[in-house]
Amino acid sequence: MTMKPTPDTASTPMKSAGAVFVIGLTTLGLATVLNAASILQTAERQDADSPVRTVGVAVMERIVTLSEWTRLDLPRRWLDTALGRNQDDPAPEEVTTTTTVLAVPTSTTTTQATVDSGATTTTTTEVPTSTTTTLAAPRVVTAADPMAMWIIGDSLVKYFGPELANLAFDTGVVDPTVDYRVVSGLIARNYFDWPDYVGDRMPVVAPDVVVVLFGGNDHQAIFVDGVRIEEHTPEWMEAYRGRVAEMMDLILGLGADHIYWVGLPVMRDDDINASVPELNSAYAAEAAERDAVTFVPAYDLFTDESGDYTTHLRDDEGELRRMRSADGAHFEPAGARRLATHVLRYLSVDFDLGVDFGPLVPCPPSC
Repeated sequence: MTMKPTPDTASTPMKSAGAVFVIGLTTLGLATVLNAASILQTAERQDADSPVRTVGVAVMERIVTLSEWTRLDLPRRWLDTALGRNQDDPAPEEVTTTTTVLAVPTSTTTTQATVDSGATTTTTTEVPTSTTTTLAAPRVVTAADPMAMWIIGDSLVKYFGPELANLAFDTGVVDPTVDYRVVSGLIARNYFDWPDYVGDRMPVVAPDVVVVLFGGNDHQAIFVDGVRIEEHTPEWMEAYRGRVAEMMDLILGLGADHIYWVGLPVMRDDDINASVPELNSAYAAEAAERDAVTFVPAYDLFTDESGDYTTHLRDDEGELRRMRSADGAHFEPAGARRLATHVLRYLSVDFDLGVDFGPLVPCPPSC
């Protein structure tokens, strides 16, 4: 006779307890992922010097990235939208403007004193003056004669361009056009030749103002007359500045009144970010040599309180937003809007668009 094994009833409680633990742990983990943004906000509210805040923010930033990449945050977003919370398009708040003042250069007087040898020495004394002069009033743009704005660049313009175009168009006095090419830049002309393209398109678009954002793909060697020039060398900087100067002079020579050359933001990848200060330096230096070109610094616009790269920042309403995409370089819509508003503040120095975009943010040392 065959005996059936007796069920091991003694092990059932242990298996049940283990299952409950696994279910509970899974539920807790899922809840953390679903509500990662709120937990990150809580961590950020801790004291700045607290180790709890340091660890909490570091961990939760990665979980927020996972939550958004897997789209597990969508239920929370839908609920927030239904309840009218954390909207991506907050109501504009009233802001104030500032007046920029330039100091007049100091005057210089020269005196000569006789010495025993019969020669004379020259002593120069600088006499500071207290006179100041205010910048000329910005040019008024009207709906009857709108400003034609052309926004060009590489893939960083994918979201930034439309955001800038929409904000500018909403003023009622700007007619914007967005034109970008992915994987393009000022170096790899074998893929896309921007000077050639600008030469063909400028007469068609006929822009008054051109907003430029390049550099996302320019952290690479340059070939000059068949000779390869490596990055981070004086020769490379000279060659790259030549490319930048060529583009600026081409745009201005074809009739644009002004260029707003936007600098690169901080990048998450250390190797890529090592090139950003050099690229921004080239843009700023060439812009400084041309009255009709304004360099718009953007590096510190996307850094945390320590000056490091951060994916999330608070918007004008104080809500935590994802500013940069998962690749650590491109913009999310909130980041694109942040940069677009920043650019319009610089543009408003020269043109009165009838809208106050807030005070101008000065160029910090790291730009």
